[in-house]
Amino acid sequence: MLIAGRQNVGKTIIALQIARNIASWAQENGHPLMPWVLSYEHDDWDLLSRLLCMESLIQMREVGSAQQKPLSYWEINRAVREIKRELEGKGERLDRLLDLLFARLPAVAMQALMAISRYMPNLMLSLGDRTHTTVQAIEEVIVHYKKHLGIYILPVIDYLQTIPPPISLVQQAIGNPDIVHARNIGLIKDLGMRHHVPVIAVAAIEDAALKAQRPVHIEDIFGPIQAQYTPDRVIILNPDSFEGDGAKIRLSLEKNRRGPSEFEWRHERLGAQFYIEPGGKAFDTGAVSKRWQSNAVK
Repeated sequence: MLIAGRQNVGKTIIALQIARNIASWAQENGHPLMPWVLSYEHDDWDLLSRLLCMESLIQMREVGSAQQKPLSYWEINRAVREIKRELEGKGERLDRLLDLLFARLPAVAMQALMAISRYMPNLMLSLGDRTHTTVQAIEEVIVHYKKHLGIYILPVIDYLQTIPPPISLVQQAIGNPDIVHARNIGLIKDLGMRHHVPVIAVAAIEDAALKAQRPVHIEDIFGPIQAQYTPDRVIILNPDSFEGDGAKIRLSLEKNRRGPSEFEWRHERLGAQFYIEPGGKAFDTGAVSKRWQSNAVK
Protein backbone atom coordinates (compact mmCIF):
# COMPACT_ATOMS: atom_id res chain seq x y z
CA MET A 1 0.00 0.00 0.00
CA LEU A 2 1.26 3.45 -0.91
CA ILE A 3 0.50 6.65 0.99
CA ALA A 4 1.22 9.70 -1.17
CA GLY A 5 0.34 13.38 -1.10
CA ARG A 6 1.53 16.95 -0.90
CA GLN A 7 4.25 18.05 1.48
CA ASN A 8 3.34 18.57 5.15
CA VAL A 9 -0.11 17.06 4.73
CA GLY A 10 0.38 14.15 7.14
CA LYS A 11 1.87 11.20 5.22
CA THR A 12 4.35 10.23 7.94
CA ILE A 13 1.72 10.89 10.60
CA ILE A 14 -0.75 8.43 9.12
CA ALA A 15 1.99 5.83 8.53
CA LEU A 16 3.14 6.06 12.16
CA GLN A 17 -0.45 6.03 13.41
CA ILE A 18 -1.25 2.89 11.42
CA ALA A 19 1.89 1.21 12.79
CA ARG A 20 0.95 2.21 16.34
CA ASN A 21 -2.58 0.81 15.96
CA ILE A 22 -1.35 -2.49 14.51
CA ALA A 23 1.24 -2.87 17.29
CA SER A 24 -1.39 -2.15 19.93
CA TRP A 25 -3.75 -4.72 18.39
CA ALA A 26 -0.96 -7.33 18.15
CA GLN A 27 -0.03 -6.83 21.80
CA GLU A 28 -3.63 -7.07 22.99
CA ASN A 29 -4.27 -10.24 20.98
CA GLY A 30 -0.93 -11.96 21.52
CA HIS A 31 -0.14 -11.93 17.80
CA PRO A 32 3.54 -12.18 16.75
CA LEU A 33 3.23 -9.21 14.41
CA MET A 34 5.66 -6.28 14.58
CA PRO A 35 5.30 -3.16 12.42
CA TRP A 36 8.73 -1.78 11.57
CA VAL A 37 8.70 1.97 10.92
CA LEU A 38 11.79 2.40 8.78
CA SER A 39 12.32 6.08 8.07
CA TYR A 40 15.04 7.53 5.88
CA GLU A 41 13.98 10.99 7.09
CA HIS A 42 13.58 10.71 10.89
CA ASP A 43 15.67 8.88 13.48
CA ASP A 44 14.22 6.63 16.17
CA TRP A 45 14.25 9.41 18.79
CA ASP A 46 12.32 11.73 16.48
CA LEU A 47 9.76 9.00 15.77
CA LEU A 48 9.42 8.24 19.48
CA SER A 49 8.89 11.94 20.25
CA ARG A 50 6.08 12.05 17.69
CA LEU A 51 4.61 8.87 19.14
CA LEU A 52 4.68 10.38 22.63
CA CYS A 53 2.70 13.39 21.43
CA MET A 54 0.19 11.15 19.67
CA GLU A 55 -0.19 8.81 22.63
CA SER A 56 -0.62 11.65 25.11
CA LEU A 57 -3.71 12.77 23.20
CA ILE A 58 -5.08 9.23 22.92
CA GLN A 59 -4.60 8.55 26.64
CA MET A 60 -6.18 11.84 27.70
CA ARG A 61 -9.25 11.02 25.64
CA GLU A 62 -9.48 7.49 27.00
CA VAL A 63 -9.46 8.64 30.63
CA GLY A 64 -11.61 11.68 29.87
CA SER A 65 -9.14 14.19 31.28
CA ALA A 66 -9.91 17.80 30.43
CA GLN A 67 -7.51 19.33 32.95
CA GLN A 68 -4.29 18.49 31.10
CA LYS A 69 -3.02 19.45 27.69
CA PRO A 70 -1.57 16.83 25.35
CA LEU A 71 2.18 16.80 24.92
CA SER A 72 3.69 18.81 22.08
CA TYR A 73 6.81 18.15 20.03
CA TRP A 74 8.03 21.64 20.90
CA GLU A 75 7.88 20.86 24.64
CA ILE A 76 9.99 17.73 24.19
CA ASN A 77 12.62 19.47 22.07
CA ARG A 78 12.88 22.42 24.44
CA ALA A 79 13.35 20.12 27.44
CA VAL A 80 15.99 18.05 25.62
CA ARG A 81 17.99 21.17 24.67
CA GLU A 82 17.86 22.50 28.24
CA ILE A 83 18.99 19.19 29.75
CA LYS A 84 21.85 18.82 27.27
CA ARG A 85 23.07 22.33 28.12
CA GLU A 86 22.92 21.53 31.84
CA LEU A 87 24.82 18.23 31.43
CA GLU A 88 27.49 19.68 29.15
CA GLY A 89 30.88 19.88 30.83
CA LYS A 90 29.69 18.19 34.05
CA GLY A 91 30.98 14.76 33.18
CA GLU A 92 27.51 13.25 33.36
CA ARG A 93 26.46 10.76 30.73
CA LEU A 94 23.74 11.60 28.27
CA ASP A 95 22.11 8.22 28.89
CA ARG A 96 20.53 9.97 31.88
CA LEU A 97 18.67 12.15 29.40
CA LEU A 98 15.52 10.02 29.37
CA ASP A 99 15.10 10.00 33.16
CA LEU A 100 15.76 13.74 33.40
CA LEU A 101 13.45 14.42 30.47
CA PHE A 102 10.38 12.78 31.99
CA ALA A 103 11.08 14.40 35.32
CA ARG A 104 10.86 17.77 33.58
CA LEU A 105 7.90 17.15 31.25
CA PRO A 106 4.28 17.27 32.47
CA ALA A 107 2.69 14.14 33.95
CA VAL A 108 0.92 13.32 30.70
CA ALA A 109 4.32 12.49 29.17
CA MET A 110 4.89 9.63 31.62
CA GLN A 111 1.33 8.43 31.06
CA ALA A 112 2.01 8.35 27.33
CA LEU A 113 5.30 6.50 27.84
CA MET A 114 3.59 3.87 30.01
CA ALA A 115 0.98 3.33 27.29
CA ILE A 116 3.69 3.00 24.62
CA SER A 117 5.65 0.54 26.76
CA ARG A 118 2.71 -1.88 26.65
CA TYR A 119 2.85 -2.30 22.86
CA MET A 120 6.50 -1.37 22.22
CA PRO A 121 7.54 -5.07 22.15
CA ASN A 122 5.43 -5.22 18.97
CA LEU A 123 6.81 -2.05 17.37
CA MET A 124 10.22 -1.17 15.94
CA LEU A 125 11.39 2.35 15.06
CA SER A 126 14.62 2.95 13.17
CA LEU A 127 16.50 5.29 10.85
CA GLY A 128 17.31 3.86 7.43
CA ASP A 129 20.72 4.38 5.87
CA ARG A 130 20.50 5.82 2.34
CA THR A 131 23.51 3.77 1.31
CA HIS A 132 23.10 0.44 3.06
CA THR A 133 19.42 -0.11 3.97
CA THR A 134 18.41 -1.60 0.63
CA VAL A 135 15.37 -3.78 -0.02
CA GLN A 136 17.68 -6.77 0.36
CA ALA A 137 18.71 -5.55 3.81
CA ILE A 138 15.04 -5.10 4.75
CA GLU A 139 14.33 -8.67 3.66
CA GLU A 140 17.24 -9.99 5.73
CA VAL A 141 15.67 -8.44 8.83
CA ILE A 142 12.28 -9.97 7.98
CA VAL A 143 13.83 -13.42 7.51
CA HIS A 144 15.86 -13.18 10.73
CA TYR A 145 12.90 -12.22 12.92
CA LYS A 146 10.66 -14.90 11.41
CA LYS A 147 13.24 -17.71 11.55
CA HIS A 148 14.83 -17.05 14.93
CA LEU A 149 12.12 -15.23 16.91
CA GLY A 150 8.87 -16.30 15.25
CA ILE A 151 7.93 -12.66 14.68
CA TYR A 152 6.35 -11.38 11.47
CA ILE A 153 7.74 -7.99 10.48
CA LEU A 154 5.41 -5.56 8.70
CA PRO A 155 7.58 -2.88 7.02
CA VAL A 156 6.34 0.72 7.07
CA ILE A 157 8.78 2.62 4.84
CA ASP A 158 9.17 6.40 4.85
CA TYR A 159 9.73 7.02 2.09
CA LEU A 160 9.80 4.92 -1.09
CA GLN A 161 12.01 7.10 -3.28
CA THR A 162 14.80 7.28 -0.68
CA ILE A 163 15.48 3.53 -0.60
CA PRO A 164 19.03 3.04 -1.92
CA PRO A 165 19.55 1.08 -5.13
CA PRO A 166 20.54 -2.58 -5.20
CA ILE A 167 24.26 -3.10 -5.74
CA SER A 168 23.72 -4.00 -9.40
CA LEU A 169 22.17 -0.56 -10.08
CA VAL A 170 24.40 1.73 -8.01
CA GLN A 171 25.86 3.36 -11.14
CA GLN A 172 22.33 4.11 -12.42
CA ALA A 173 21.25 5.98 -9.27
CA ILE A 174 22.17 9.44 -10.56
CA GLY A 175 21.78 9.19 -14.31
CA ASN A 176 18.67 6.96 -14.43
CA PRO A 177 16.82 7.21 -11.10
CA ASP A 178 13.59 5.87 -12.62
CA ILE A 179 15.33 2.55 -13.30
CA VAL A 180 16.31 2.34 -9.64
CA HIS A 181 12.82 3.30 -8.41
CA ALA A 182 11.17 0.79 -10.74
CA ARG A 183 13.47 -1.97 -9.54
CA ASN A 184 12.93 -1.15 -5.87
CA ILE A 185 9.15 -1.07 -6.32
CA GLY A 186 9.28 -4.51 -7.91
CA LEU A 187 11.57 -5.84 -5.16
CA ILE A 188 9.24 -4.54 -2.44
CA LYS A 189 6.22 -6.17 -4.10
CA ASP A 190 8.13 -9.46 -4.42
CA LEU A 191 9.23 -9.21 -0.78
CA GLY A 192 5.65 -8.84 0.45
CA MET A 193 4.38 -11.73 -1.67
CA ARG A 194 7.30 -14.00 -0.84
CA HIS A 195 6.93 -13.57 2.92
CA HIS A 196 3.13 -13.08 2.96
CA VAL A 197 3.34 -9.73 4.75
CA PRO A 198 1.80 -6.40 3.74
CA VAL A 199 4.18 -3.53 3.06
CA ILE A 200 3.23 0.11 3.63
CA ALA A 201 5.29 2.84 1.99
CA VAL A 202 5.10 6.63 1.89
CA ALA A 203 5.69 8.07 -1.59
CA ALA A 204 6.65 11.51 -2.89
CA ILE A 205 4.80 13.52 -5.56
CA GLU A 206 6.26 14.87 -8.81
CA ASP A 207 7.55 18.44 -8.54
CA ALA A 208 5.35 19.69 -11.40
CA ALA A 209 2.22 18.42 -9.63
CA LEU A 210 3.28 20.07 -6.37
CA LYS A 211 3.58 23.42 -8.13
CA ALA A 212 0.19 23.11 -9.82
CA GLN A 213 -2.77 24.66 -8.00
CA ARG A 214 -4.86 21.49 -7.88
CA PRO A 215 -5.25 18.31 -5.83
CA VAL A 216 -2.68 15.61 -6.53
CA HIS A 217 -3.62 12.10 -7.66
CA ILE A 218 -2.15 8.66 -8.17
CA GLU A 219 -0.73 9.64 -11.57
CA ASP A 220 1.32 12.37 -9.85
CA ILE A 221 3.41 9.95 -7.77
CA PHE A 222 7.09 10.60 -8.34
CA GLY A 223 8.94 8.10 -10.49
CA PRO A 224 8.14 5.48 -13.12
CA ILE A 225 4.72 4.14 -14.05
CA GLN A 226 5.34 1.12 -11.78
CA ALA A 227 4.61 3.35 -8.79
CA GLN A 228 1.02 3.60 -10.03
CA TYR A 229 0.13 0.09 -11.10
CA THR A 230 2.30 -2.14 -8.87
CA PRO A 231 0.76 -1.29 -5.42
CA ASP A 232 -2.45 -3.06 -4.43
CA ARG A 233 -3.79 0.03 -2.70
CA VAL A 234 -3.00 3.74 -3.00
CA ILE A 235 -4.10 6.42 -0.53
CA ILE A 236 -3.71 10.06 -1.60
CA LEU A 237 -3.69 12.94 0.88
CA ASN A 238 -4.55 16.53 -0.03
CA PRO A 239 -5.00 19.60 2.18
CA ASP A 240 -8.54 20.87 2.62
CA SER A 241 -8.63 23.75 5.13
CA PHE A 242 -6.92 25.11 8.23
CA GLU A 243 -8.77 25.78 11.49
CA GLY A 244 -6.90 26.99 14.58
CA ASP A 245 -4.23 24.50 15.63
CA GLY A 246 -5.58 21.79 13.35
CA ALA A 247 -6.21 21.27 9.68
CA LYS A 248 -8.62 19.36 7.49
CA ILE A 249 -7.19 16.90 5.02
CA ARG A 250 -8.77 14.86 2.26
CA LEU A 251 -7.93 11.17 2.25
CA SER A 252 -8.72 9.42 -1.02
CA LEU A 253 -8.59 5.70 -1.73
CA GLU A 254 -7.72 5.98 -5.41
CA LYS A 255 -6.79 2.34 -5.96
CA ASN A 256 -7.92 -0.86 -4.28
CA ARG A 257 -7.12 -4.07 -6.13
CA ARG A 258 -9.28 -6.19 -3.84
CA GLY A 259 -12.30 -3.99 -3.33
CA PRO A 260 -14.04 -0.70 -4.15
CA SER A 261 -12.05 2.49 -4.70
CA GLU A 262 -12.53 6.16 -5.64
CA PHE A 263 -13.71 7.09 -2.16
CA GLU A 264 -12.75 10.25 -0.31
CA TRP A 265 -13.07 11.36 3.29
CA ARG A 266 -12.32 14.56 5.16
CA HIS A 267 -10.32 14.08 8.37
CA GLU A 268 -9.01 16.48 10.99
CA ARG A 269 -5.23 16.51 11.41
CA LEU A 270 -3.83 17.64 14.74
CA GLY A 271 -0.29 18.54 13.72
CA ALA A 272 1.03 19.33 17.19
CA GLN A 273 0.13 15.81 18.35
CA PHE A 274 0.97 14.07 15.04
CA TYR A 275 -2.52 12.61 14.99
CA ILE A 276 -5.24 12.19 12.39
CA GLU A 277 -8.79 11.81 13.70
CA PRO A 278 -10.01 8.33 12.69
CA GLY A 279 -13.60 9.43 12.19
CA GLY A 280 -13.90 11.14 8.82
CA LYS A 281 -16.71 12.62 6.77
CA ALA A 282 -17.31 10.95 3.43
CA PHE A 283 -17.54 13.02 0.24
CA ASP A 284 -19.87 12.26 -2.61
CA THR A 285 -17.59 10.54 -5.13
CA GLY A 286 -19.42 11.94 -8.13
CA ALA A 287 -19.16 15.50 -6.87
CA VAL A 288 -15.51 14.95 -5.97
CA SER A 289 -14.69 13.70 -9.45
CA LYS A 290 -16.38 16.68 -11.12
CA ARG A 291 -14.68 19.18 -8.82
CA TRP A 292 -11.23 17.71 -9.46
CA GLN A 293 -11.83 17.72 -13.20
CA SER A 294 -12.82 21.37 -12.96
CA ASN A 295 -9.69 22.22 -10.95
CA ALA A 296 -7.51 20.38 -13.40
CA VAL A 297 -8.93 22.43 -16.29
CA LYS A 298 -8.29 25.66 -14.44
